[in-house]
Amino acid sequence: MNLSKLLQIGAVTWLALLGSAAIAQQALGPRSGTVEAINQEEGYIIISAERIPYDEGGVSVVYQGRSVRTTFLTPGLIVNYQLNENGTIGQIVLIGPPRILELIDQH
Repeated sequence: MNLSKLLQIGAVTWLALLGSAAIAQQALGPRSGTVEAINQEEGYIIISAERIPYDEGGVSVVYQGRSVRTTFLTPGLIVNYQLNENGTIGQIVLIGPPRILELIDQH
C-alpha cells in the first residue's frame, strides 16, 4: 500500500472519529421537553416520550437560578435538561408552565 492510500484511510478514519464525537456531544447537549411521568423508585423519568434513567443523587433541579427539591418534578412541567455522560439525567431547568411554577414560588 502506498503512502497516498494510507493518508486517505487515515483522513477518513479521523473524520469518522470527529463525527462520532460530535454525535456524542449532541446527545449530552441541552434538550427541551415536557415531563410526562417520573418514577424515582424505579429510576426513570419520561420527557416528551423519551424514557431517561433517573438517579435522584445525580440530578440537580433548577428554577430561576436556584436549586429546588426533586419533589417539585411533576407531569406537565416544561423543562430544559442535560444528560450525564452515563446517560442518566443530570440537570433539569424548570421553565413552565406558569400555573405549575407558581406552586414552587409559594414555597
